[in-house]
This record gives sequence, structure tokens and C-alpha cells, in this order.
Amino acid sequence: MEVSLKVLIVDDDPVIRTLLSKVISSSPGFEVIATAVDAFDARDKIIQFNPDVMTLDIEMPKLDGITFLRKVMAHHPIPTIVISSLAHGGSEAAISAIDAGALDAMPKPVMDRPGAIEIFKSDLIARLRGVASRGKTGTAARKMTPTQPRRESQTQLPERIVDYAILAIGASTGGTEAIRCVLESLQPPIPAVVIVQHMPPVFTKVFAMNLGKCLPFEVVEAKDGDVLKPGRILIAPGDFHMEVKGGNGHFSVTLNQQPTLHGVRPAVDHLFRSLARVGGKRCVAAVLTGMGRDGSEGAVAIREAGGWVVAQDEKTSVVFGMPKAVIDAGAANEIKPLQGIGEAMRKQLFKLKI
Repeated sequence: MEVSLKVLIVDDDPVIRTLLSKVISSSPGFEVIATAVDAFDARDKIIQFNPDVMTLDIEMPKLDGITFLRKVMAHHPIPTIVISSLAHGGSEAAISAIDAGALDAMPKPVMDRPGAIEIFKSDLIARLRGVASRGKTGTAARKMTPTQPRRESQTQLPERIVDYAILAIGASTGGTEAIRCVLESLQPPIPAVVIVQHMPPVFTKVFAMNLGKCLPFEVVEAKDGDVLKPGRILIAPGDFHMEVKGGNGHFSVTLNQQPTLHGVRPAVDHLFRSLARVGGKRCVAAVLTGMGRDGSEGAVAIREAGGWVVAQDEKTSVVFGMPKAVIDAGAANEIKPLQGIGEAMRKQLFKLKI
């Protein structure tokens, strides 16, 4: 017998609460256990019902949805979809929702459009299943203290290391800020960088653009066949796994839509395993904050192939799921607070035997 997923709906609009309740309740495998009219009501319902998934509006009285979501992720992480009239793909509100820990964001339906409700229902249920499949971490989340990385003068990496090495980063919940922090701690020149951050389509392109504005590097959402080269940062696009192929110093990425892994696409494990196959000894990898266990198997493969892996520590992780899985698997060469990960990766680069 299929176990229904418990859903909490948080929205101050009674019309939307009713609509979401009907849409979700009429879909097999879901049970709306409660609705909440604001963040404080939602807090009480979370404690009372312990939902598996939450839908959350942004514009609400007393406390906005983004601020509330950050508090939820800091104390009781729940897989969350933000549903808001502001959350159109690539919008500032949608990006803020993902930054705050939402696993997906989508706009509310436009009621007066023919067929809008059916389209919305199909889209919402598909997203709910995807989000729910990632599950809750089961590990307490921590409030990450934002700290500007130190911008001390650094000894430049030798050209031979820059040309030889590959940096790889995997992250999920809380990862957008964590990735930025790590990359800002690096000074040019840097080797090629490949990144998987769990994000839906469109969001990864905006994420890459925003990173590019604050970093002295080329940052792009990866396209199939893009070449790895020093100073270029490739972000796996939403809904596509990214793998590295090649050899003899000439590497490129391939994209595919194979089934989700750990409930996600892109998956860190796909990227890390490919790196282990084609250039393990070249690889210096980091697994940052995130819900679930994606990245642990790939980290094991990288380490077994002669590469090096650092995991973010529990104190500075927004959600200590993915790093913990890497540590538990014995794949972490080092465990570092967020503000020390970039420097740890630099130090390891100098140790590479070429």
C-alpha cells in the first residue's frame, strides 16, 4: 500500500489555499495534513504535524515567506516548493527562494486562462514528487554565519598546475551562497572549474550570470561540448546531468537527461564519477551544504582514483546532509568550515604531483 506524503500548505489567500488543497488531495500519494495562513501559524503546524513537504507563498502578513523559509531551514529543514505570483522562472524572487533553501519555485496559476488549472495541477504534482523524492536530511540544520572570505595576497598558482588541475564543487540547499563564498576566496589564475548545484531549469543560468558579475572569472551555464579551460567555471544546467569526458589534458562536458539520481538532475555523483574515470588525480573536489546524500559515491570514486575531497563542516552548513554523507563514507580528506574551504583547495593544488 502506497504511503501518502504529508503536505503543509502555507498561503494567506483562502482561494489559493482551497485550490492547492483540492489539487493536491485529488492526486494519488499525497495528503494535505494542514494549511496555514501565515508563518507563525505554519511554525505551529510544522511542530504539530511534521510534514514531508511544504508549499510556501512569499508575500504574507507578519513575516514574508523567504525570511520564514530561512528560519525553517536553520532549525527544521523541510523539502519546500515556493508558489508565488512573484516566482516566475529566473525572477529575483525565485532566485531568493532557492537561495533560502527552496528546492523549487513556481508561479501561481492565472485563473482566467483556459485550461490554466489543469496545466498548473500537472506541473505542481510533478514538482511535488520530485521534491519529495529527495526527502528530509534527518540531520539538524545549522544557521550559516555569513563571513566575507579573506582577500589576503596569495601566491599565484604555477601555470603547470592551472593547466593540469580540475576543481569540482557539489552543493544543494544553501549552496548558492556557499559556492560564491568558496569561489570569492580564490584569486586568478585558477584551473578549470565544474559545479553541480541542485537547481531547476532557468535558475542555473541566472545563478551563473550572478556569479559572473561578482567574480573575476568566466562563469557560464554549461552547454554540451563546452571545453574545460583555466579560469572558466561551468555550471551544470537545471534538469541535465553533466559529465566530463576526454583525456591527455583536453576535457569537455557532456549533458544528458538520464533518469534522476537521488531524486535530482543534475546530480553531483554523475559529475564526480566521470571525473574519477578521466582525471581522478587531477581533481580537487568540495562537497558543500545540502539536503540528502548526493555526491558521496562520487567523492569515494574521486578519492580512490587519487583525487582529493574536502567536505564542509556541520557548524557552517545550512543543511548537513551531503557533507555528512561524504564524511560517513570515508571520502573526505579534510573537513573544513565554509570560510576555509577555498584555501584548503588552493593548498592541495600546490601539492599535486604532475
